[in-house]
Amino acid sequence: TYIRWKFSTQNLSVTCLNCVKTAFYPIDNADYSLKIVNEYGCVAIDDLSIKVDHEVYVANVFSPSKQAPDNVFFIQSKNPIAISYLKVFDRWGNAVFERNNLFTNDISTGWDGNFNNRKAALGVYVWIAELAHANGVKEKIQGNVTLVD
Repeated sequence: TYIRWKFSTQNLSVTCLNCVKTAFYPIDNADYSLKIVNEYGCVAIDDLSIKVDHEVYVANVFSPSKQAPDNVFFIQSKNPIAISYLKVFDRWGNAVFERNNLFTNDISTGWDGNFNNRKAALGVYVWIAELAHANGVKEKIQGNVTLVD
């Protein structure tokens, strides 16, 4: 029996290329093809596409006086994504929060609404972050968040 997997990307790890049961761990969208030829010469071919979700969610309002997770400003995603940096600025452009080398979904590394060990003023803040996807692509995202009581 002949078994062969083919794929459209090199950005993945594969547990076995010549096995019917295998596991793929793609970091980008990819197309796969499986060809099996049995001992009688019968051929079966199948194709599939896998879409990898890099979508992130960033709240636009948070309140440090509420319960988790609404009391911390942090970036969320379906699958963990490395964040090179996350910076938050007040309306005058002063940096009130900066953290480097963190991951999405980690509430412990987010902004708790404090600046210089005091509660920051209520209002709108601007944030910028750089995501470092597993495929090596860097993506800058930005927005604003409102700090409420």
